[in-house]
Parts: sequence; structure tokens; C-alpha cells
Amino acid sequence: MQPIHVTDLHRHWRRGPDVYHAMMEGLIQPLDTPATRFGTAFHYRVLHGEAAFLAHYAVGGPVNERTGREYGAETKAAAEWLTAQNKRAHCCSDDYGAITEMAQHVRLPAPLEVEVKVEAMLAGVPVEGRIDGLYPDGIFDVKTIDDLDAFDDRYALRMGYVHQAYLYCVLAHKTIFRWIVCEKSPPYRCGVWETTGAALGVVDEEIQNWLAEYKQCSESDTWPSRYAEARRFTRMNFGG
Repeated sequence: MQPIHVTDLHRHWRRGPDVYHAMMEGLIQPLDTPATRFGTAFHYRVLHGEAAFLAHYAVGGPVNERTGREYGAETKAAAEWLTAQNKRAHCCSDDYGAITEMAQHVRLPAPLEVEVKVEAMLAGVPVEGRIDGLYPDGIFDVKTIDDLDAFDDRYALRMGYVHQAYLYCVLAHKTIFRWIVCEKSPPYRCGVWETTGAALGVVDEEIQNWLAEYKQCSESDTWPSRYAEARRFTRMNFGG
């Protein structure tokens, strides 16, 4: 049985075994958008620091003389420029400016370990993950958001963050979990939400069901849809 990653469990498996299997077969490509690239770059800057960021990322890029702006990351000009920089990734000047401003508002607990790999057998299933940071009292995870006022327990549950956090607590044997949530536009507000493994356990039954389902699907090599059966509306609400 192949290990399942925490991220894949809460992003793909929750949508259905067929979605997860399609992703593993390469039929669903990883999301690659300006927003996801920005989030990845911000994580790297916060977790590893400015010097490591500049060693890893080529910042800036060739300028389009007609528009006076840098070519987009998907363009041939940007790709050729990036190859010449001999860096692993690219960050445009606008994103770098915002990331630098955002990072100034983040205060990480110390001492800490970053990007920690964790793995264990849970309910007979090999589960693995990579935690943003471990500190003596617990775990922290860095998130970005458009509007900091939108982040609350319901948002965290809807986005799968609660499932992710609970699994990290179980895998790392920690009881305290903190979300460090940073706004992507001025004034780049940053908030911290703290919870416990016990509180996060509200999703334990659902996760146990997912793991049992994953084990069964892996052993039988069948990957059904969650929409195979008809669903019934018992109450209609069209906002009228």
C-alpha cells in the first residue's frame, strides 16, 4: 500500500477516491497559478529567511519594452531569463516586494525546526506529511489569505485546515497547533490562531473513515466516486 500524504488526504481524498486516483495517475495536474506560486515563495521566505530565499529564487526578470513591466512567468522571455540565472525558482519584483513586507509582520516561535517530515501508520495506513514548523510546545503552519477577517474556525474547517492540523498533531505527537495567517495586501496584517489536538479531534471520526476507505480501495484497486448514488434534497432553499 502506497503512503498517502496529509495534503492529498484533505485536498483530494475528501472529494472522492476517484479524484485521488486520477491525481495519482497524472490526470489531474498540480495547481500552478500566480496565487499558488506566491504562496510557495512566501512560505520559503518565512521559513528559511532572506538569504536562503535569494539563493533559491531569481528575483525580477526581463522587461517588456512596450509595457514597461516584467514578462509573465509563463512567457518564453521569462523562461530563458530564468535558465540563465541558474536558480531553482522565479519570483517577480512585485511579488518579492509584497513578500518582503509580509514577512516583516511574521514572528515565528523559537527554537524551531522547519519543513519537518513526519510519518506513521494510522489505522493500518501509512500516512506522511511535511510540517511547516515544530517548536517545543507544538506545531505552526503558515497560511496566506486575501482578507484576514475571513479566517475563523468555519473557514479553517471548510478549507480542510482542521483535518490537516489534526493529522499533524497525531503524527508529530504534539498537542498545541498554531495557524500563522498573513494577509496578501496592505497593510499585510498577520494573525495567530491557537488550538489544541483535543479541539481538532472533532474531525477524528471523518479521518478514520477516510483511512479505512483508502485501505479498502488500495487493497481492491477500486476507486469509486462519492456521487455514485442519487442524493436527495430534503429541504430546498434558493435564497428567496
